[in-house]
Amino acid sequence: MQPEQQQQIPQNQPQIQPQQSGWQFVSDENQSPPSQVQDTQISWTASEFVAYQKTAGWYFLMILGMLALAAIIFAVTQDWISTTSIILIGILFLAFASRKPRTLNYQITKDGIQIGEKLYVFNTLKSFAVIDEGSLHSVMLIPVQRFLPSISIYFDPQEEQKIVEAIGSYLPHEDRKQDAIDRFMHKIRF
Repeated sequence: MQPEQQQQIPQNQPQIQPQQSGWQFVSDENQSPPSQVQDTQISWTASEFVAYQKTAGWYFLMILGMLALAAIIFAVTQDWISTTSIILIGILFLAFASRKPRTLNYQITKDGIQIGEKLYVFNTLKSFAVIDEGSLHSVMLIPVQRFLPSISIYFDPQEEQKIVEAIGSYLPHEDRKQDAIDRFMHKIRF
């Protein structure tokens, strides 16, 4: 094709991207995803997870525990690969423990629950549960697909009733408690 035969595309025309998570995103910054503003039932801003204050002593105890576990694994298996794996997993654990939570925007719309930039469409969620985490509560979204992880939503305790009612108008409520791993992580203040 010669240059004079090429079709000219207007510069101000937005390009439509493939759909992602139920939203149709456009590249033009002046336009917003369809129905994002007018269909919002409730919105709030909160931390993505509960961050516990960790002292140098906490990190020291975790390193001692990791090294002790690595020593036990080596004594039992005499395998350097397993021992090295335990140490690498421990380093990753410490890296995640030092991560600070982001502040995210949450919205409940007629299409689903938007957390930050990601939309969780209601037909991909099976139910929800209100989880008592001691001094605060959170909402756990349970996905339809069996092996996908649940999604935790945090909020101001004063907003709990409005948020639970808004989600309850789209998803069935399920009684659940924190699972053993979550209770353990809470206990070690991860």
